[in-house]
Amino acid sequence: MGHTGKVLSVAFNPDSTTIVSGSRDKTIRLWDVDTGESIRTLSGHTGKVYTVSFSPDGNHRKWKW
Repeated sequence: MGHTGKVLSVAFNPDSTTIVSGSRDKTIRLWDVDTGESIRTLSGHTGKVYTVSFSPDGNHRKWKW
């Protein structure tokens, strides 16, 4: 299962094994590049997720602005 709203941002992990996406459905999803499956969903945002990215060392963090 994927996002239920329009995807607004996508980024690749530096090692190219994971993709992160942010959506109008107020979630962030991590995806396995090899399988195409969603491996984790981060929820709890109160608004659309406009921007996602990985840090250069490959870690993922989330902030609320």
